Amino acid sequence: MSKNGGDEATFVVPGSVVLTGFDASFMPILGYDEGIGVDDDNRFDPPEYDDDHYLESLTPLFGSRDPFTTRVRVDVPADYRAHSVGVRESETVAAGRRRGVWVSDHPVRLLNIVAGRWQVRRGDGTAVYYFPEHPYNIDEIARTLDAARKHYSEWFHPFPWQELRLSEFAGLASYAQGFPSNITFSESIGFLVRDDP
Repeated sequence: MSKNGGDEATFVVPGSVVLTGFDASFMPILGYDEGIGVDDDNRFDPPEYDDDHYLESLTPLFGSRDPFTTRVRVDVPADYRAHSVGVRESETVAAGRRRGVWVSDHPVRLLNIVAGRWQVRRGDGTAVYYFPEHPYNIDEIARTLDAARKHYSEWFHPFPWQELRLSEFAGLASYAQGFPSNITFSESIGFLVRDDP
């Protein structure tokens, strides 16, 4: 497991894979990153903000400053499933390998790739990818994901992507991260809890 700048982790283990585009350790980030190369010897002074600074258009905290479209091809062993942001354009299995191509259905500012040996529970425009050994809360998680997509679309803005996916990953870290259409969720924060009335 390699730890990146914040609380997120990037890792490849036998049960799952999580690669994130929060910083340039996994993939290049478009634009200039002020934080690269800054250390104690060349530290810059913190900016001073006007009282109405919150009214300005601010750059994102993570990822690219400018939205971009994606086309990501992922090759994994055939018993894995892998995905990234957007829509799966194709998937083939041959010679013990699974190859999928993911294309963003709207521009994004960051992306991830996640893979695992999952089963899937599909909902109304949603999918929960989970380890077969952890079926305890899948019904509740799937209903919650469906409700979130429906209600947030009514309250804030229609969900722009075709599908909302939530994918379980190994409990090497205990966090969840939301990427456009592709949420990663640690097994340690919900999947391993046995539901009991």
